[in-house]
Amino acid sequence: MHLAATSRKATILRSDLRACMLDGLYYAIMVGLAEVYIAPFTLRLGLGPVAAGLITTLPALIGALLQLKAPALIRRIGSFPRFMYWCAMGQALMYLPLAACAVAGPWLVPWFREHSSIHLLTASVFVIWMAYWTFGAAAGPAWQTTVGAIIPPKVRVGYFAKRSRILHVATLLSILFQGVLITHLVSPIDAQQHVAATPTESPTFDPILLVYAGLFIIACGFRIASAYHLGKYSEPIISPRQERRIHPFDAVKRMKHSPDGRYLLYALSLYTTAMISGPYFNPFMVDILKADQRPMFEAAPWLGPALSWLLAGAILGRIIALPTVGALARRFGPRKVLAVSGLLVVPGSLFWLTTTSPILLLVGQITFGIVWAGIELSMFLLNYVMLKPEERTSMLTLFAAGNELGKSGGSLAGAGLFLAAGESRAAYAMVFWVSTAARICTIPLLMRLREPDHDLPTVSVINPGPPAAMPGERLILLEPRQSQTQH
Repeated sequence: MHLAATSRKATILRSDLRACMLDGLYYAIMVGLAEVYIAPFTLRLGLGPVAAGLITTLPALIGALLQLKAPALIRRIGSFPRFMYWCAMGQALMYLPLAACAVAGPWLVPWFREHSSIHLLTASVFVIWMAYWTFGAAAGPAWQTTVGAIIPPKVRVGYFAKRSRILHVATLLSILFQGVLITHLVSPIDAQQHVAATPTESPTFDPILLVYAGLFIIACGFRIASAYHLGKYSEPIISPRQERRIHPFDAVKRMKHSPDGRYLLYALSLYTTAMISGPYFNPFMVDILKADQRPMFEAAPWLGPALSWLLAGAILGRIIALPTVGALARRFGPRKVLAVSGLLVVPGSLFWLTTTSPILLLVGQITFGIVWAGIELSMFLLNYVMLKPEERTSMLTLFAAGNELGKSGGSLAGAGLFLAAGESRAAYAMVFWVSTAARICTIPLLMRLREPDHDLPTVSVINPGPPAAMPGERLILLEPRQSQTQH
């Protein structure tokens, strides 16, 4: 009987590990094909650089606020895998109206402009993307709880190290595939003609928007496949373990004196200041540097446009950095890794102003991808050092909502500066400089971080895996959703 029970548990575990790997793999492909291109798509549709910047932050805020209600929704449904399945299906279906907008864009945009109501089309796209992030964020807590319960600690670290690297590679290849596809299907002349089109011209199908439409439909299919495997997870047996609920006002009070409060205050400040400039990476590269029309390598234009490589560069930096950053965290401790990474990230957005060379920009993307890998990994590890176990879930849930609120505020501040400065190259420069100045103000918060006196369980960082978790399945403090363009 004992051998039979052990064999059955091993079979269930193998099934869960396989489902978790395939769920993440299909999700990662979806992200690389479609999600990371939402800002360039918004620009191509003709909604403007401000909309392209804000669409990467404001919809995520709604998702984070809904996450506060996710436990109650899970209790009503009565199953973690079933809840995740329906959330993922809802997220997948949001790509279909986006595909319709892409196909009809050359007719929709002139009509809305002619009737002075382009803001209605912009709002419609934002609502679709808000629903997309709402479904993704709602699934996050359920996924974290489920994998923590069904994957044993002895297996978890090594398994997620392997899984994370595979997912990063899948996202990177998907991003590059999208760029190569556009390069081969659309000629530069066609691309420039449609970008220069005016509302008075007779509209025709935009070839690049048609590619976006096709990729949105394919991404929908991959997310449906991901949802199928989410539903295949075994049902975890979870006990409350005397979880403590922390009131938001209590969490705010801790930010003044307690180690966990100071730590979360720094994290909030860093991501808020980064998002003053982060959402405007894509508009700057497309509007000013024309990275979507320039080949990455002049001698090999078939390898795709510079924009695809620049988006992939930060992910490549993470793939390169994770083993080394993990070793440094093991030797010197995560707090020291965060201290160094937090200083190095300060001038990140200014690098975009220093050169127009795609090669040098790619080097910068990879470099700061490595820096962000240090920040993400050290923050993940510090969750287990700075936060009490019985308060961790409550504190991180509150942090997620506060973080998205702060990032949305940062992106709105960047939008205000950009509009006030005239939507020119100088306006982008102002946004990037203000973001840098704001990050400098986070350094005193970084320097006052101290580890708490209470004893907490140690975490092995020999094979750090979870910090590379993908968006929608990630641990709360990690921000891969935007960190590839957060410099």
